[in-house]
This record gives sequence, C-alpha cells and structure tokens, in this order.
Amino acid sequence: SLSALLHDVDDIKLSPNTHKNKDNARKFLLENNVKEIDLCKINDSYMSYVAGIGTYTAGVYNADQKLKRKIGKAAYVVSAIKETFNVKSYSINITVDNKVYKEKDCILVLVINSKSVGGFAKFNKKAELDDGKIDVIVVKKDYFNTPVNVWSIFVAGVENLRKFSSVKVYSGKNISVEVKDKVLWNVDGDKSNFQNIEVKCLEKKIRMFVGE
Repeated sequence: SLSALLHDVDDIKLSPNTHKNKDNARKFLLENNVKEIDLCKINDSYMSYVAGIGTYTAGVYNADQKLKRKIGKAAYVVSAIKETFNVKSYSINITVDNKVYKEKDCILVLVINSKSVGGFAKFNKKAELDDGKIDVIVVKKDYFNTPVNVWSIFVAGVENLRKFSSVKVYSGKNISVEVKDKVLWNVDGDKSNFQNIEVKCLEKKIRMFVGE
C-alpha cells in the first residue's frame, strides 16, 4: 500500500541520484561529491520528504501487528484495502506564501519535498531537493471512482494530472494546511500528533553525498 511505502521506502535516496551499490557508494564518498539540499521544518519538528492525510496514509500504523508478523509488508496492503471501503473527505484551507486556497471534498493531501513518493521515482519529477520550494498535491473525491484511480496518480505522476480539475497542485516556500475535521498527519511514514501543519522550506541546510 501507499502507506507502507511511505514508511519503508527511502524516497530521499531515490531523488538526488544516490547510489545503493556499495562499490559506487565508496567511490563517490572518496570523490567527495556533495549536494546541499533543503530541509523542511514542520511545526516544531522536521520532515525529510512527505507529510500526508487521507486515503491509505494511515495504513502504516493501523496495520494489525499479528498479521505483520505472519505476512510481513503484505499486512499494509490488507490495511489499505480496508481503508478503501471507508474513504473520508476533508475540508481544508491551504496557505501558500500568504495566499489562501479553500478546498472541499479532499480525500488525499500530500505535502512533498521530493521527486519520489511511495517508491514511485518519477511521481513529482520536476521537483528538486534544492529549489527552495515545497509542493502540495490535493486529490478531490471526484477523482476517486475506484481504488485504481488513486494508485494511478502515483503511476502517472503529478505533471500528467494537472489537467484534472479534481487534482490540485501548489508550490511555495511556506505552506500551512488547516483541516476542519479531526485528523492526524502521517509524517515520513510515522503517526504525528499534528492536527494542522505549518511547513517551511529551509534552503540548503543539509549536505548529502550523491552520485553522478
């Protein structure tokens, strides 16, 4: 499920051409290839790449522990299927660099500082980790005809979905999201205690070794 991938896939590692191969890793460490990337501050904490609410995002911490011991990550898929039959929608106010947008019937909201989400490496392919911007993707209830439609967002990618009125994309340096319903945000795959969030992009605050 998306929720499992939010928790278990290193999307930052997929974004700036880092190497998973040990020999390649040793080589670029010796060559001292360093990239300065942005850091996101979320309320009184920090996030690496994504915060989300809505469809599938809670599955990572709602998955049955006994089932996880028996079938591993497949337990997240079971949890996601259960969520499919209990889709909730939210009314939110999004503030992007002091400009306010009101959105209703939102079933999925993602605040992202990454090209990749849930292991889909090209999901937000125009994003850069050092561009000083945070992206917000909002999916409306109209898009959710079947569970396949939500998954298709991650396969097609953000740029191919801008034409749909039921998918909204915002970008800015300072983002806040106020949710009128009771929610808890999934931040980098972990359950937070946040109802509303304020996310600030701190430009080039992290130095990361990367490949070519």
